[in-house]
Amino acid sequence: MGYKVEPTEQPVNEPALAPVESLEKLNGLNKKLQFRVRLCDVEGNPLEGSTEQVVCVALSGEKPIENQYSTPFDNSNPEHRLPTLMGQLQSGEWLNTLDAVISAIPFVGALSDEQRKQLSTLTGRSNLTKVNSVQVFTSTASIHLPMTLLFEAWADAKTEVEDQISLLEQWASPEKLSEKSIISNVAQERSIESFFPSLVPPYVAVYYGGKRYAPMLIQSVSAPIVAPMDRDANRLLVQVQATFISRTAWDKTDIQKLYSGVGS
Repeated sequence: MGYKVEPTEQPVNEPALAPVESLEKLNGLNKKLQFRVRLCDVEGNPLEGSTEQVVCVALSGEKPIENQYSTPFDNSNPEHRLPTLMGQLQSGEWLNTLDAVISAIPFVGALSDEQRKQLSTLTGRSNLTKVNSVQVFTSTASIHLPMTLLFEAWADAKTEVEDQISLLEQWASPEKLSEKSIISNVAQERSIESFFPSLVPPYVAVYYGGKRYAPMLIQSVSAPIVAPMDRDANRLLVQVQATFISRTAWDKTDIQKLYSGVGS
């Protein structure tokens, strides 16, 4: 069983929730410096009646914001349609090629010096402009929180390490996977749910540094199975790699909510 939620100073952007009792503490560490994970609903509101939470120390983490841009004008660039010719024009090699081809044609002769001079002005020039290199916004990715989390036993390795990691891994896993096929489920019970018999992983809210990230999903959890242990085989000190991902991409409003009231 994980740590129970304790009445603490809540981030400004956290929905109101009645406090519940706590059975454990993380050695008096400032609550804003604790990395905490709780269950929440699809809107990011803490689940009523849910008292379990994961509490640990964050060793490292980041919040990259990634956007995708493209240049739709690339196709209008002659260099993409005739790359060999455009390359020869820019490098000046095309002039030697043209001169050799014309010289091989009977009754035509070679290029004059004046013609070579005029044609050589294209050497070192490009048709790339600011217009055909404009970047156009196409999409934005969901927010990822790759974290390195530390679970350490100070008093009880079972409660402070094993139960905490177990809870984190449970929330990263589907709540239920049906052991029967869809055909078997439909045959036993004709309902919409029988076509979708399994339950996906739950949404979680992440708390750290006075900020609240929700709703999130646990994309991955990686915990070592070989670590220092006590006599009951409970791990004493474990670094866990976990990645949290937002349910949807964020916009300006979501960022403002995240930083609202910070430092006040």
